[in-house]
Amino acid sequence: VMVAGTLAGEMGSTGAADAPGLFLVELGTEQGDVVSTKGTSGGSLIAPPEIAIASTGDTCIISSFSGTMGFADKAPATSAGGTDWFYACFDAKGALRFQQAWGSKADDRARTVAFDKQGTLWLGGSIGASAKIPGAFTSFSGMNEAVVLTVDSQGALSGGEVFSSNVDEEVVRLAAAPGESVFAAGRLDGILAIKGHVLTGRKEGVFVARLSPQGNYAVELDPFDLADAAADDA
Repeated sequence: VMVAGTLAGEMGSTGAADAPGLFLVELGTEQGDVVSTKGTSGGSLIAPPEIAIASTGDTCIISSFSGTMGFADKAPATSAGGTDWFYACFDAKGALRFQQAWGSKADDRARTVAFDKQGTLWLGGSIGASAKIPGAFTSFSGMNEAVVLTVDSQGALSGGEVFSSNVDEEVVRLAAAPGESVFAAGRLDGILAIKGHVLTGRKEGVFVARLSPQGNYAVELDPFDLADAAADDA
């Protein structure tokens, strides 16, 4: 069992985190014995973390931060400005495979992480200004935009997309779907375009889309508006 969270100060005898920081704890199968603890140092943590575990046993953790932060054994990650995404992955034996920062010079929010059935790592959240996304459609309206990214085995971005809008939205949850794809769910406040599909939503609207990697994004579940769904239920 893997447990992730935030803390200030030292943690256990084998790991520590400066204030504020991330921790990752592995618990054994018998009586919840602590197998290992890991903590970041440096930087300033902005949001609680999310974790995902692949079928291979790899564990990835994601959060939002500013400054320079990282787990031990590899070079720390440095934000580009404002609040950026921080993500790190460990192999099944607990060794740190990579840790990276990504974002713009504005405030960006990392919200969710998932592995698809083929082992591709997906990240989701929002971005506050233009940033580099390999092979992605990167129109940017000047408000917070919903973003989904894919990551290769070395931690580098392999693809992604900005869901364009004229107001504020973000991806808040990713979940594995059948085959090499994931479901993305998020919130919007206005017009949202996903690969040519345009939704005009009201405040506090939500959307759901099924996405595949390598830029081949197919919307199979239409975005929908929360107010419309409530009216239909009534």
